[in-house]
Amino acid sequence: MTVLENDIAIYSKKEIERLSANANDLVKSPLNHLVELCRKAENQSLNAALKTLNFMASQEEKQRIEIIQNQIAENEKSAGLMSSKYNRW
Repeated sequence: MTVLENDIAIYSKKEIERLSANANDLVKSPLNHLVELCRKAENQSLNAALKTLNFMASQEEKQRIEIIQNQIAENEKSAGLMSSKYNRW
């Protein structure tokens, strides 16, 4: 293999790696956004159901519902933090 052929092979390999990394970023970003949208929709549906149940619940059940709602809020906060960390990379 000549020096020129070797240089071309090295450049080609680096270019393929760069293009592959760019393609991975393009795929991850929309998927990450879609996952985030699904989580939000799921949490909104669950919160709506919990609010409806809250009207008919006993005091003990209301406390359980409140705990679940707090857990959902915590999950949304940590998902937002993870999402922002992921988007920076």
